Amino acid sequence: MPNRRLRQILVKLGLPWSVAVLTAGAIAASWFISAVVHRIIGTAFFAPISILRSTLVPALVAPPIAFFNTRLVLELHEMEERFREQATVDVLTGVLTLREFLRQAEATRNLCSRSGLPFSLVYIDVDHFKSINDRYGHPVGDRVLTRLGELLKNELRSCDPVGRIGGEEFAVALASGPDDPEYIAEKLRLAVADSPIRVDRTNITMTVSLGVASLGRGESLKLDILREHADAALYRAKRDGRNRTRVFRPDPAGML
Repeated sequence: MPNRRLRQILVKLGLPWSVAVLTAGAIAASWFISAVVHRIIGTAFFAPISILRSTLVPALVAPPIAFFNTRLVLELHEMEERFREQATVDVLTGVLTLREFLRQAEATRNLCSRSGLPFSLVYIDVDHFKSINDRYGHPVGDRVLTRLGELLKNELRSCDPVGRIGGEEFAVALASGPDDPEYIAEKLRLAVADSPIRVDRTNITMTVSLGVASLGRGESLKLDILREHADAALYRAKRDGRNRTRVFRPDPAGML
């Protein structure tokens, strides 16, 4: 724990200030040790030569040592942060990985449940993605997914988790807000349709199908079941012709 706290302090200070603070600490420690030694042997510490020696030695030795070790700590911290980010963020699209999305979606669902607020899942699937890959190549397909990730993050609040849960399938967890989840899903659909991708002087229009499943105030349902409902609504949207939004509304026959 102390080592972790020290590293946090060094990261917050940055390299130059860390070196300065560590050097000052070394000088202070040198003064203290010299004063104790002089007191034990019965000589005066405040003689100019004693003060000069206690200051110059750590002032010359401490900075390079502090610089080397602090830089090592900061590089290690940066590497750990990079690995942590890669574990939680999809490299291609910039949205959350499946595992991290489910973790944040569950946390959002629990928060809404405790607060008595609505919670929704929106499943999003790129229409005819295989055809895009087959016609234009996988690099263009990657651009489509990257662009979709950017659009979703730009159109949604920062508190709404967005994740890539499959090859061309994304999901959004929506906490209670002023807008209806179906309205938000439609806004996302229109934003995607209005953002073609330019390839070799040709505009590729990208469309998505969306499925929405919601929990009302006071309702309790496991996230896995809500995911099944959102997936069923998404399937209905694709079956009805794609580029549309469908909401899961069960009836006695179990149909949408």
